[in-house]
Amino acid sequence: MLGRFLMVVLLVQTITGFGLAATTKSHIVKLVSYILCCASIFCVAQAWRYAFWRDIPKHKHWAIRLVGYMQTIALQRFWIGMLIMSHSMGWDGLYPLLDDDSTNEEWIQMTEQMFDDSFVLSITTAFLFTEWYLAAEQGMTEPPADNRNNKGGGGGGGGEEEKDQNDTSMRAEKEDEDEVVIDQVVDRAFNGGKEEAEKEGEMTTTQSDSGSREVH
Repeated sequence: MLGRFLMVVLLVQTITGFGLAATTKSHIVKLVSYILCCASIFCVAQAWRYAFWRDIPKHKHWAIRLVGYMQTIALQRFWIGMLIMSHSMGWDGLYPLLDDDSTNEEWIQMTEQMFDDSFVLSITTAFLFTEWYLAAEQGMTEPPADNRNNKGGGGGGGGEEEKDQNDTSMRAEKEDEDEVVIDQVVDRAFNGGKEEAEKEGEMTTTQSDSGSREVH
C-alpha cells in the first residue's frame, strides 16, 4: 500500500515539475527537468510492472534506480551552495569577479548561471552515484578473480574454454551413466516379469496335474 501511495505522489510531482519547467526561461533547466521527468516515469513504470508480477529482485533494482535519480533535487541545493561558497572564497575562472560597483543585472546574470550549472551538476552526480551503487549491489566492484595463471593463454580465455570443455565432457559421461542405469533397470524389470510369468505357468501346470490325479 505504501509503495502505491509513493508511486502516485511521484507521478504527481513529476507531472507538476514538467509543467513548472516549461515556464522557465532557462533552456538548461528545461532540458535537465525534461530528462529527469522522462527517466523517473520510465523507472516508475518498470518498478510497477515487476511488482505486479511479483518479480521482487527486478522491482528492487528499478525502485533503487528511481530513488537515486530523484536525489537530483537534493543535490541541486548542495551544488548551488558549493558554487556560491567557492566563488565567495576566491575560486576564480568559473564566474566573473563582481564588486560593489557591479550592476544588479550582472549579479542576476551570475546567479542565474550558477543556478543552471547546479542543475547540470546535480543530475550528473545523481545518475553516476546511482550507477555506482547498483554496480556495487551486483558485485561489480568486488576484487577481480585471478585468472592470469590459467592454462590456455589469452588471459583467462583459455582457462574458461578448458573449463567449459571439462563441464561438457562431465555432462556427457553423466548422461551415459544414466542411460546405462536405465537400461539395467529396464532389463531387470523385463527379465523379472518373464521369470514371474514362468513361475506362474509352472504353478498352474502343477495345480492342473494335482487336480487330475485326485480325479483319477
